[in-house]
Amino acid sequence: MPKRLNKEITKYTLKSGAPRYKFKTYLGMDDNGKRVMITRQGFKSYSEAISVYEKLRAQGTQGYTKPKQISVNNLWELWFETYKKQSKESTAHKMEQMYQHHIKPDFGNLYIDKIKPPKIQKWINNLSTELVQYRTAFNLLNRLIKYAIALDYINVNPLMRVIIPNKTSRPHRDTKSNYYDSSQQVSQFLDIAKKYDMTAYVFFKLLVSTGLRKGEALALKWSDIDFEKNLIHINKTIDVGFNNVEIIRSPKTKDSTRDVPLSTSLKNELLQYRSNVFEFVFCKSNGKHLGLNVPAYWLKKIYEIDPHLKRITVHGFRHTFATLMLQPGTGNTPKDIQKILGHSTIDMTLNIYTHESKKGQQNVIRSIDALKI
Repeated sequence: MPKRLNKEITKYTLKSGAPRYKFKTYLGMDDNGKRVMITRQGFKSYSEAISVYEKLRAQGTQGYTKPKQISVNNLWELWFETYKKQSKESTAHKMEQMYQHHIKPDFGNLYIDKIKPPKIQKWINNLSTELVQYRTAFNLLNRLIKYAIALDYINVNPLMRVIIPNKTSRPHRDTKSNYYDSSQQVSQFLDIAKKYDMTAYVFFKLLVSTGLRKGEALALKWSDIDFEKNLIHINKTIDVGFNNVEIIRSPKTKDSTRDVPLSTSLKNELLQYRSNVFEFVFCKSNGKHLGLNVPAYWLKKIYEIDPHLKRITVHGFRHTFATLMLQPGTGNTPKDIQKILGHSTIDMTLNIYTHESKKGQQNVIRSIDALKI
């Protein structure tokens, strides 16, 4: 007859699908006459869990000591010291900014074992009205608390009793129309950009002709452009690192390192524009690359010159490239555009950069009429 399983040991599943075991048990009364309940989790097997369970039960309160305390700020410093060594500087910087602005003000000076579910619930409710990426802040706090559990500062994760708001009540930026849906709109914009500044004109023509990200374009060197094979080699980008210092790093993902075709029109513009001796295509008078804030400044000035132009963001030119290239009748496939944009999956290309357009509607109508049904 098989041995009966301990009912205090329960099985649960991680998000990855891997099984884990946990238990909560009573050890007895401490020296102050208080009940001592202890929780342990993260065991990979039942046998591992029962081994620790029986050891703790045998020791009772004699082997139990109250977990030492640590503030959230001190816990963050311990965790972040390791995290930043395993991550890209720009990624670690974003994580640091998230902590400094959205977690530290509410929890930084508190001891980790003093943070209770009601306070966390109030915090996440308020944050969901102020921050679009409120779930990122919640997940970061969750990582810190799990780290505290691993270090035996606390036994139970209070976030398990918190309800995350489904949607932020803060309005999202309108991205559905953040693109030009015709070559006429693009030409109108580029005409004004050319009147404003030649460097700005070439920069935006590059974006709309290749779908490059802003940071990739600003990091571009003349040596990255193969005018003979008509290719642009994308192998770096500009991002923000610690202390808000701009850095040149490897592209966003493995698939972001790629070769992008160079059109004849863009090639001619680049050759005509190439009149300096510096290595960066877009640079300051001292040869250093332009800052990440410069394109937005150009855009603001161009729209001031012609207020009738449709307003899109700098990233909207990447949307524009993909949208125009995927319109019916172009002959391009989503797989082609996925490769040029540097997306890891074709779903990402289809979900983000395909839009309904007037031209597309007309093509659909003509196709239906041709069926004569």
